[in-house]
Amino acid sequence: MASGCTVTSKIFLWALGLIFWGAAAGLFFVGGWVFSTYKHYNEITEANFTLIPAVIIICVGVFLFIIGITSCVAACKENKCLLACLFSMLLVVLTAEIGAGALGYAFRKDVADAVENGLHKAIREYESGTLKDQVNYLQKELHCCGFTNASDWFKPDTKWHLNHTYVPESCCAHSNCSLQSRTLTSNSTAFYEEGCYNKLEDTLQSNLAYIAGIAITFAVIQMMTNSHSKPAFNLGDNLEKRETISAIRRINYLSGGTNTAEALDLLSTTMFSGENGGRNHVPHVAVVVTDGESHDTSATAQAAKRARDNGTKLLAIGVGPGADERELKLIASDPDDKHVFKVTNYRTLQEIVESMINRTCEVLKTTVTPVTTASTSTSVTSTPVSTQSTPVNKNCGGKPADVYFLLDSSSSIHQSEFKKEVDFVKELVDIFEIGQNATRVGVSTFSDKYQEVIHFGDHDEKATLLTALDQVPYLGGGTDTANAIRRVRTEEFTTDSARREVAHILIVMTDGLSSDPFGTAQEAKLAKETGMYIFAIGIGQSVRQSRVELDSKSK
Repeated sequence: MASGCTVTSKIFLWALGLIFWGAAAGLFFVGGWVFSTYKHYNEITEANFTLIPAVIIICVGVFLFIIGITSCVAACKENKCLLACLFSMLLVVLTAEIGAGALGYAFRKDVADAVENGLHKAIREYESGTLKDQVNYLQKELHCCGFTNASDWFKPDTKWHLNHTYVPESCCAHSNCSLQSRTLTSNSTAFYEEGCYNKLEDTLQSNLAYIAGIAITFAVIQMMTNSHSKPAFNLGDNLEKRETISAIRRINYLSGGTNTAEALDLLSTTMFSGENGGRNHVPHVAVVVTDGESHDTSATAQAAKRARDNGTKLLAIGVGPGADERELKLIASDPDDKHVFKVTNYRTLQEIVESMINRTCEVLKTTVTPVTTASTSTSVTSTPVSTQSTPVNKNCGGKPADVYFLLDSSSSIHQSEFKKEVDFVKELVDIFEIGQNATRVGVSTFSDKYQEVIHFGDHDEKATLLTALDQVPYLGGGTDTANAIRRVRTEEFTTDSARREVAHILIVMTDGLSSDPFGTAQEAKLAKETGMYIFAIGIGQSVRQSRVELDSKSK
């Protein structure tokens, strides 16, 4: 039996080595492709920082190649030191992949400024040498002309307009392009009319997105091979991706108390056992999602220590404003700042996009209690009024939802921050399947006024919905959150507008500076009594933790 296991282990390590060599080749290709693309624009744009993730990707490729060799040698020699080195390098690679993905996402916001400055300078000084060659390449490759359009070549600050009355030849849309047809007065279609700024920015951002996607994909694949699952199914069930997703969707909401200690003991004694598919030759990683308020904090801490002592890496995610941070730290592996997660302010809003999506999907598919993601706001008092809202069935597993966004547009939020609110909503919406038989989205803005922007059912296609979101107005004024929640409850989640058979979800984004906290709490309570799930996101530095009144509680 031992001999059979040894042979199997050797075969596995050899296969692992081949997989890593293939992965290394793929990463070399991606990194090289980014460098080869950038060399055509390095004089035009100042966005050389976009190469940092590509460098990391190439370095990861080198590491994976070395890991492949180490895996094969370890298979032949059966050397424990080599195996230890192998797994240490895997952790380094995983960290680098996540870092490359994070940098690729972070730098994409800086691309616009770098492209704008560099391209303006290139067109002004276009005359000869490398700069001219790269501008010509850019215009031919991207089918564009000038910065915003062809007329940019004739602005007073450009060298080109001093000696020319026509656009450069690289602006030509086809080979039959005479000098006369290249003048602005020719009304000709011989040259490209669209500018290069947006196209170059999109190209560089696409590169970054591609790098981030590749890096995170590799990281997720590695994490998946090292992670655990709930008792709904085991590591050894060998489920395909589609089967795994289906199994997750079938997980039932149990309700009851919070026995975190028992769950952690089940994790360390059963879920990672060999009988259930646990593998001794890979790291064991567990993610604990909890409100941090277990029945017995001491028992939870001891169970977490037993799991860590058995070699399990524990990450703890605190859910809701009442999450006990001390207990989260007792659960998580050290250091706490790497293994305990909470969202606190507007600057981290983009980082919780996936969290918000996962939590929303959790409401849609497994009917767990929804959570707030940050400090929230309160608002003006309002006498409770009769409502036409109808309670919904919260056991909405697998079904679509009606999701309504309520966006704070008061003067305490600058217009640039309001735009970030809208961008955040667009990122969430982009993940959903939009349609009358899928997820429907509504949007209103509020200050001391209330304005309906998008009603449920206005847009059956994601593309038109995203376009409509670009038109969401900024209002200015005070912060009447209570009235806004009341209007959504009585006008949007009604029997005429909302669907009875799906989950009703309200996402409120506000800075927490409403004029009447008590009124907001009352309206939020009335909304929740109709069966509505409320997610509240606090934005800005002025969010007040003491004013958290919008969070949905389990019923």
